[in-house]
Amino acid sequence: MDSKRDRRSEEKTLQQLEGDEWEPCVSDSEIIQRLFQLRQKPLNLLDATDLRTAIHFGVGLKYVMPLAMDLLWSDPWLDSGNYAGDLLEAVLRGNAEFYSKHPDGYRRAVAIAADAKRVYDAMDMEGQQASGVDEVSIRRLGKAVAELEAIRVVTLPAR
Repeated sequence: MDSKRDRRSEEKTLQQLEGDEWEPCVSDSEIIQRLFQLRQKPLNLLDATDLRTAIHFGVGLKYVMPLAMDLLWSDPWLDSGNYAGDLLEAVLRGNAEFYSKHPDGYRRAVAIAADAKRVYDAMDMEGQQASGVDEVSIRRLGKAVAELEAIRVVTLPAR
């Protein structure tokens, strides 16, 4: 997972990058329609909500996980539409197959989670309230980190 990705590829859609054109969407399901739209949107136009949705449904992980981690590197408690830390939680609960193929992505996710914990520990009560980060957020982070650690034990090669 190279953080110096080719910027030209970020102007392409997931559909173009994966070379996998899905049949036209005929579903009435809002989430299926949304996933079809995400696959046709250039990567550089995907926002945090788009990234969280794609990650949650395992769509284009090779391309969207690095983008999500780039956002989280500067703001680990980023709220992508549901609650503070929802994008981080999606990344941490990322697909085991993705992390087995991208151990550097695993290490980066662990570093971002550690940073999120440091940020929380440095906040006073007022800062926590203003950011929306609270004890529930920390419990979610802990559970997601535990799930990520389980992925490491099962799928990643030993160092």
